[in-house]
Amino acid sequence: MATYVDTHQLQAARARLAHAPAAYSDAAADVIASGARHIQTGMKTDATGHRYLPKFAGTIGRSRLTKLSWEVGFNRRGQGLLANIIVGGSINNAPVYPWLGPLEREIPLLEQRLADQAEQTVADCFG
Repeated sequence: MATYVDTHQLQAARARLAHAPAAYSDAAADVIASGARHIQTGMKTDATGHRYLPKFAGTIGRSRLTKLSWEVGFNRRGQGLLANIIVGGSINNAPVYPWLGPLEREIPLLEQRLADQAEQTVADCFG
């Protein structure tokens, strides 16, 4: 007795999904770039208004490392040279800048946008 399983629909689904990783990678790059921009804006907002560090917010920048990774942080110029002390404090001074706040606020939003984009990418494969 022979058993036959029709996999025609699975093969069709596999063919449709073959392009999903590349499409998702392109879309995710845009979502991650937007997240990096939001983190930078949040860091600048949080760093603004300190009376002894008026130019510190201007030293916060971002740069793309790869298609899907960004670096957001302090440029080592001007008051940015003091970033380690400003963020971590010193033996005589407490930290004056909560630098993780924007990152912690953005992560759940970024995860949701990436999940929504993944769902949209799969839905686009099936028309």
